[in-house]
Order: sequence, then C-alpha cells, then structure tokens
Amino acid sequence: MAQDRAKEAKTREKYLKDKGNYMKRIKLVVSYDGTNYHGWQIQPHSVSVQEELQKALSTLLRMSVEVVGAGRTDTGV
Repeated sequence: MAQDRAKEAKTREKYLKDKGNYMKRIKLVVSYDGTNYHGWQIQPHSVSVQEELQKALSTLLRMSVEVVGAGRTDTGV
C-alpha cells in the first residue's frame, strides 16, 4: 500500500512538472484552541480550522493552497 502511494505521488509530481505547476509539500505541526471552530474539516456555513489555515497560507504565499490534515478535532475542543 505504501508503495502504491509513493508511485502515485511520483506520477502526480511528474504530471505537475510537465504542466509547469510543481506542487511542493511541506509538513506543519499545528496546535490551536478549537473553541471558536466547528472542527477541522471545511463545512458549509461553519468556520473550520482547515478553512482558516488555507486562507491564511494562501494570503501569505500569494497562491492557492490546499491543506490536508491528519488528526481529530471536535467542535469546541
């Protein structure tokens, strides 16, 4: 399974390089007070950590950024 993911990632990177759009991946370790959020994942009509982080990074880097998370956050945690 890990080999499949590695192969898929290489294929995706090659495709993006060929198209002139190289996607760089970075790891961020994020800690936050979730009191004012409705969980991690983007949801319609609710403020989420993922949405706010994507907006902030997109503004900072002046390009569209997609954030993928691994972990768990419940409303108000």
